[in-house]
This record gives sequence, C-alpha cells and structure tokens, in this order.
Amino acid sequence: MTKKEHGTPPIPDQKNQALAEKEDGKYLEEMCSAANRVIDHTYPVMEMAHAELSKMYSVIRERVLAGGEATQEDKNELVVAMVKWAEKIHEAESEAQEQGKIVDNFTVSSLLQMRTHRIHSIPFGSTQKNDESNFVTYIKRYLDTGDIESLPVIEKMQISDFYITPEDVKLSKIDIQDGLKDVAIINKVVAQEKNISIKLNFPDEKLFISAPHGLNLETFLEIFKNTISAMPDGGEITITGKKSDDQKHLVLTISDTGIGMSPDTLQKALAGGFTTKPTGTGRGLGLVRDYFEKILHGEFKVDSEEDKGTTLTITLPLAEK
Repeated sequence: MTKKEHGTPPIPDQKNQALAEKEDGKYLEEMCSAANRVIDHTYPVMEMAHAELSKMYSVIRERVLAGGEATQEDKNELVVAMVKWAEKIHEAESEAQEQGKIVDNFTVSSLLQMRTHRIHSIPFGSTQKNDESNFVTYIKRYLDTGDIESLPVIEKMQISDFYITPEDVKLSKIDIQDGLKDVAIINKVVAQEKNISIKLNFPDEKLFISAPHGLNLETFLEIFKNTISAMPDGGEITITGKKSDDQKHLVLTISDTGIGMSPDTLQKALAGGFTTKPTGTGRGLGLVRDYFEKILHGEFKVDSEEDKGTTLTITLPLAEK
C-alpha cells in the first residue's frame, strides 16, 4: 500500500518571505546570535558526548594498532552511546528554549537543529572535508575491510565549528545540480561501502533556486542520510531535475530502491522527532518538509511502499535569471 503526503502548492513568483521580509544585516545578525546562544548552552553537553565517544573510539583504534581486533560489539556499543547523547543534546536544546534563548526565525532554527546533531561527524573534520562519516562508520569500515588506515585520528572539536553566521542563512542563487553533486560527493564513500549507486539526471540548461546556502546543504545531507540508511543491502538513488510545464518551477525527484515505509511509519517520520535509524538525528522528514514548504514556499510529496522504496517529489520556484 502506498502513502502519499501532499504539501502546500507552490505560489508562482512569490518571494521567500521567511527571510525576504527581514533580510537586512542587523536582523540576521540578531537571529544568528540567538542561535549561537543556544549552541553556547548546548555545547557543554556536546563536549561530554565528544569526550565519551572519542574515548570509546580511541580505545578501539589503539587496540587495533597494537595488533588486536575491533568487533561487532564495539560497533554496537558506539551506536548505543551515540543515540544516548543525541537525546541529551536535544534535551539541552529544549532547555535553552525554555530559558528564553529562543530563535525567532524558522530558517535559523532549522539550521541550528541540523547542525548540532552532526556532532558525530565533526570530530573527523566534516566541516572541512567531503565526508559525512562518524565514529560508527569508521568502525564498520574497518570490520568490512580490515584496513587499519580506515580508522582516522580524531580531530579536536571546537565550538566555532557549530556557530551560525548570516552568510549561512542569506538567500542566494543556487545551481541545484551543482549543489546536489556536492552532496553526492560528500556521501560517495559511505554509499560505495553499502553498494549504493547515485545517478543524477539533469538537462543541459542550469536550474537555479533562491535559498539559504547553509540550510540547503544541511537539508539535502539529511535527505541523503535517510535514503542511504533505507538501503542496508545496497541499491540505487536516482535524482532527476527538470522544469515544470509552466517553466516557472523546478521539479526535483529523489528515488531510492530501499525498504520503503508503511503509512504509519511515514506519518510518524513527517511529524518529526521520530527515526527508525539507530544513529539518526531524530528530525527526519518533518524538518525537511518544513524547509521546502515554509522557507522556500514549494511543494513536498512523499510516495513510499514497503520493500519497494521511496520517492520524494519537490517542486520549487525557479530563481529569476
């Protein structure tokens, strides 16, 4: 049985009002400062998470370097710890909101939520390198290959890795194909390890949208994480972009050949705060849908069938040339 979720129809030629109405530099600086106050409040918990997970990972790495072995149990213990700390980080964020450190802007707030839950990748330099791997990914990579070099050294985590600047949330003209190529490159290693191929089908003509660059990247990273996680036995991700019949919108489809979702699972995923993945952010499709509908004023649909896969259809206003 297939479940389809319809979003709000796109409004032709409508500005991205979530930022356009108050896009002056002072407003953005105030909103980013509010987001960074939440990060300041949350960061001590993130540091504790980093310390515990780093210690667990380092013990495993040192054992391997000394001639020992990493085990499936090592990986499972890391998964449990990552889930525990993801919940604690979310609790700290909620506490910051209750104390009045509120981010009164949906765009900035969404970027904040996605960024703070990438803590498991940042110790490996994910803000600088094209890699979204984390503690568990590297242990799994070693278990699969036996290659000691697949266990990199942990980098020092800094609070500046998480801070949000006005540049992250300003509207800019984005070539959607180039942006998705970057996301595919970031996920290339993990996809190859899981025997997942990524295909991009776009016309020769460039297709531009108007979007906040930082949040756009984070949103598509979230989509790719969900999609890759849905294909434990390998498969294919197909991304197709084209103009709508009225030539005023981008129609983007992202399809996978994964496990799919039941109507109940899909409903929970779209509600937010739900994930079937042991190392997921817990934000899932709900935050992704809100980004496309509430920030970019587009349409977001999900078609999913168990054991057959999922297709996202995203319709967005094209940026003026």
